[in-house]
Amino acid sequence: MPFYEQIFLNAGFQRGLLRLGKGILIKLSGTGQLNTIRMKISTDDLKGLLFPTPPQDEQQEIVKYISEQNVKIDNGIAIKERQIAALKEYKTSLINSAVTGKIKVI
Repeated sequence: MPFYEQIFLNAGFQRGLLRLGKGILIKLSGTGQLNTIRMKISTDDLKGLLFPTPPQDEQQEIVKYISEQNVKIDNGIAIKERQIAALKEYKTSLINSAVTGKIKVI
């Protein structure tokens, strides 16, 4: 199941499913624009989809690889978020020091 979960979570696969959808949902976005989303996919359309079905051991290897890459990406994001927070703190400190006269601004 984790293999197929990765397929269903894939943005490209989800875009493909939207093309199969029937009916329209109109949704107001955070910017005030109207977005339309197709909502229903018939069972017949789903039955017609072709899914890759590699052997179970290969599925496990694929899921393991994706999980490992996700960990690396998440770690990279966490590092950048910490760096951004440190820079914001430094900026605040620098502004405070300039305003209070602790450092000379030329």
